[in-house]
Amino acid sequence: MPFTTTTTLSDDQIRSLLVGALEGGSNYWYLILEKNLPPKTKIEDFVFGGKFVNPADPYGFMYIIPFHEGGGILIGDAEADDPYSSDAAFQPVLLNREAMQKGIQLMCEKHPKHFADVLAQNDDATTSDVFLQLSLLGEIIFG
Repeated sequence: MPFTTTTTLSDDQIRSLLVGALEGGSNYWYLILEKNLPPKTKIEDFVFGGKFVNPADPYGFMYIIPFHEGGGILIGDAEADDPYSSDAAFQPVLLNREAMQKGIQLMCEKHPKHFADVLAQNDDATTSDVFLQLSLLGEIIFG
């Protein structure tokens, strides 16, 4: 019988993976279709100087919205002529906190080498891409 352990990752660790994916690791397959703000918020809340932005935090609003309840980024297939069509490799998916939780759990269970890289702070664009694909698609289909 295998041993089981629980590891807690901070929002900053997950946000770092998100930045790595959206700024390079996954650029070849994803397209941002919409930014869904949490209820009762406005875009100004998520830009530098906004109430949800730490002045010392180097990340922009796109990397903060998915961490807030009701917020997310709708992601589609960049290679499809129409990301909403049935010809797309996948239908648009909302990246939110729940999706990211699913992605990191799948990485831990099915891709332990990448998960170990996250824990060792040895993650790179590939690790970030794996995280985003697992979060949105539940498996690695690009790459």
